[in-house]
Amino acid sequence: MSFEVTQDLTVDKDTEITLGGSTGTAAADVSIAQASVSKGARLTINNAKGALTIVNLEFADKGTLYVAKSDNLKLTNLDAQNAAVTFELPDNMDKSKPFVEVSGVADFTGGTIQIDDDGSGLNPGDTIILVKTAIANNLKGVTAQTVVSSNGDIDNTYALTDDGSGNYISTLTSSSGGARSKSYSEGVAANLAFLTSGSDLVADTGTAKAVLAAQGAPGPAAFSAFSYGHSRYETGSHVDVDSFNLLLGVSYRFESSSADITLGAFFEYGNGNYDTYNSFPDRDYRGDGDVGYAGGGVLTRIEFAKSDAGSTYADLSVRFGRSANDFTLENNGPKYDFDSNYFGLNVGLGHVFNITATTSLDIYAKYLWTHQKGKDVRINTGTVIRFDDVNSHRIRAGLRVAFQATDFIKPYIGAAYEYEADGRAHAMIGNAIIQSPELKGSTGIGELGLSVNIGSAVNLDFGVQGYVGKRKGVTGTVVLNLEF
Repeated sequence: MSFEVTQDLTVDKDTEITLGGSTGTAAADVSIAQASVSKGARLTINNAKGALTIVNLEFADKGTLYVAKSDNLKLTNLDAQNAAVTFELPDNMDKSKPFVEVSGVADFTGGTIQIDDDGSGLNPGDTIILVKTAIANNLKGVTAQTVVSSNGDIDNTYALTDDGSGNYISTLTSSSGGARSKSYSEGVAANLAFLTSGSDLVADTGTAKAVLAAQGAPGPAAFSAFSYGHSRYETGSHVDVDSFNLLLGVSYRFESSSADITLGAFFEYGNGNYDTYNSFPDRDYRGDGDVGYAGGGVLTRIEFAKSDAGSTYADLSVRFGRSANDFTLENNGPKYDFDSNYFGLNVGLGHVFNITATTSLDIYAKYLWTHQKGKDVRINTGTVIRFDDVNSHRIRAGLRVAFQATDFIKPYIGAAYEYEADGRAHAMIGNAIIQSPELKGSTGIGELGLSVNIGSAVNLDFGVQGYVGKRKGVTGTVVLNLEF
């Protein structure tokens, strides 16, 4: 069944025509003699279940046309003279069919054409027919031009040309992540930075205090450490990370004439939050998130070449676990939950010089690797982001001077240089590559601390670390060691 709407259709506000749908909508094919779109209104044609014929479709000044199924729309004439027309492509568009087919004349003289693409599924290199007419002379007023469709997440660039056969064609020449999409990757970079703070606690304070706890203990010794810090990481923009890290472990020491070996196992836990900042010429984007991890690992230190003058040591620790990251853009804007596994490896080599009976100098170098698995994440708008694995590769060299002030108190001071060689968060949204924030760069580290022995079985350590350069901030640590 089909019928004709005799009155003209004036579209001066957003209007939707649904055919063959539910109660209250047109139930079959519809024919309209004259339709006029103006005042920037959007004409939505949901015609998957019925055909719509418009004899004369006019854009009086500016407007948007959305067609769900192009081969169910039949136009006799399209008049867009001196008008700004936006063609909104449907999701998962069938690129083998024209968006609009006109049996008569399509006239765009003095007008402009824009494309709105928010999920067409087209890939770079794909070509579609925007407007198809029966003969070349029926397509009027079109010129070759380049237009960009941006929804904030994806920027699609289209080349529009007249093919000389009455078709106005559009080729997707490039697709890239939009300004807003970089914020999604900033959330992953912030989580990686947070995980590296846990690596620092294991490789620095944790390993040293596991060794101290086990020294002289008749059996296994317990050690614990926690840190709290605030840091800003330059990522191309920047992220601010507040982190709490906890380490609980047991260590045991094997001594021999050639080397002393300390072995330890630990549980680790962390939680925190972060803010992301991205500035672009047209606007700024702000995001925030909550992060956490739980896992465990093992560590060891081998001390050899021991003498009254000092000793050489090598460290190794391995960590693994599960991290969680909840990100939100612009308060109640797009958001995602990103849970994945993480792994870490820390290797160190150092030498302790006993300068005097009460003063020692520790010179060391470390390599710290942190790896977070990537995954596909669906944000609450329905768009899927493919986050790649991310890796932090850090090299650190430094020194620490300790002074045994009394039998119970040992203050220390140190400095180090650290270089992050990676820390890049790669991701894709749709078929577009998102700009990649990265942690790569140099950081200077300074530290002050105080180690206090309480009796023969308890040791407390208080420390503070400051960071300048790629990472800026401060972290405080507290360590408790117990001998069984």
